[in-house]
Amino acid sequence: MRTIMLAALLAGSIAAPATARDKSFYVGVEGGVWDISTLTGRDSSFGSKISGDFHSGYDVDVIGGYDWGLVRTEAELGYKRADFQTVSGVSFGATGKADGYAKALTATANVLLDFEIRPGFHLYGGPGIGYGWFRLHPKVEKFGGGSSKLDDENRSGLYGQLVAGASFSITPHLDFGVKARHIQSQNLKYDSGFYGKLKGKFRTNSMLLSLIYNFGEPAAPASTAP
Repeated sequence: MRTIMLAALLAGSIAAPATARDKSFYVGVEGGVWDISTLTGRDSSFGSKISGDFHSGYDVDVIGGYDWGLVRTEAELGYKRADFQTVSGVSFGATGKADGYAKALTATANVLLDFEIRPGFHLYGGPGIGYGWFRLHPKVEKFGGGSSKLDDENRSGLYGQLVAGASFSITPHLDFGVKARHIQSQNLKYDSGFYGKLKGKFRTNSMLLSLIYNFGEPAAPASTAP
């Protein structure tokens, strides 16, 4: 039953009147909360698994793309930052306080399926691939006392992301939306000083509000004349 209902919903959305600005460019701005769900690595000095916990940070982006109809292609440039909270060492069985921050500058290309559920209301989602510059700058309390400062360590690399969102028209050219994004980086290597060489991945989630300007004109309503 659920499968039948979902198929009917998708079929209805594709067959809905064409009120979107298909075959047109768009630009937008986005902003919201950045949550680093996982930052884990394994240090070369002790062979211990090290993980970092963070306060929620912020994520701001500019986007631009082209709406082909059912598919949109989009470029995205973002800046993200969150503050360290703690650093944990599994083999030590202890957690050390940490100050400092993590931040990232990201450039991404997305391919999104866009379904018009009803005139002016869209659901969309799809994958993206990007290149990010990730910077760590924590001051970590050692588990045995004292502290270890990781210098401004910058690492860059590829990452993948998944996007899902919804938008609705507030004027003929302006859309407001909400968007969720999950990012997972490839392995990145850092020199942590006391903890040796760290190697690990960023896994992050963002919840964003979007404001999008469409350059195309809305499609004219279908004629009802006989």
